[in-house]
Amino acid sequence: MIKLAAKLTLLVSVLALGGCGDDDGPAPTSDGGWLVGEDGTMFRVDPEAGVVERYDLDRSLAGVDFYAIACRGSDAAWVGGSGSTLLRTLDSGRTWETLDAIESGVTIRAIATAARDIVFAVGERASGGMMARSEDSGQTWNAIDAGASVPPFTDVTTTADGSIALLTGLDGSIWRWDETSGLVMAIGGGTVALRSISINADGTRAVAVGDLGRALASDDGGRSWNAVPSATTNDLFAVQLAAITGDEAVAVGASGTFARIRASDAARATGVAAISESGLADGRTLRAVHWSIDGHGLVVGDGGALLESYDNGATFDTLETHTGVTLTAVDHLGGEPHF
Repeated sequence: MIKLAAKLTLLVSVLALGGCGDDDGPAPTSDGGWLVGEDGTMFRVDPEAGVVERYDLDRSLAGVDFYAIACRGSDAAWVGGSGSTLLRTLDSGRTWETLDAIESGVTIRAIATAARDIVFAVGERASGGMMARSEDSGQTWNAIDAGASVPPFTDVTTTADGSIALLTGLDGSIWRWDETSGLVMAIGGGTVALRSISINADGTRAVAVGDLGRALASDDGGRSWNAVPSATTNDLFAVQLAAITGDEAVAVGASGTFARIRASDAARATGVAAISESGLADGRTLRAVHWSIDGHGLVVGDGGALLESYDNGATFDTLETHTGVTLTAVDHLGGEPHF
């Protein structure tokens, strides 16, 4: 079990907008956003003011690359990255806690949170992949071991109740965790990496994407997978199911790619093919996406790229971050972690 370290108060540039929401500032909405990136970078998109605000974090975090963020409701968020870094706020960002390392020498690549205080963190160590699970919002952690041959993990997703977690591997494998079976490999690896995975709230549908436009879908809780058309051969780095039914997903990737994937047989039966568009953000690589069921989306990527859509991806606005660093992860302010 990993114990919680001492609380560390972090300064933010606009205190009234600290964290995932603040009683003194605007009420959190689905069209807000929280972004993280390399070199200790953190931003909030303020939907009411229409501006992007940068957080001035503690200087001890300078040089730390953030790769993961997960928000739950309007109060709690977790951020992970290089050097075993793991941060948590439970008061809408007014104060933060630096958590003891799940283990030393790991890079946290992804975090997923669910109800009942459950949080998953995955990433890599020198010998391969790492996975940990908390049942108390990160106060303590249990490492989950699948043996010596696990690959570096690139992403994790979980159901609304935290009963299932799905992981992607850098070797193209997909892994499934539940309390009964533990962590088991659902499909084996190959030569094409998988980068991201998303499951809907009740665990009935899931989709995964990776290099060369590879896309896979599952309709049995991640136990079995089938290839689906993605309409692009560009590398895809992030995916999210974009409907309650799990029929459709949005993905982003290299060369400014935004792809809409028909992730179920029902969606493909409509005769509407998967679509893809490239060249967004001046062709910069897009690294992460968050999509709400109201059609609002945020996309982040290289060179400080930040795109916003209010019409389910039909059009995008470019928001200025005034930074050249790579933005690696995005989540929304307020609401629930799943549809």
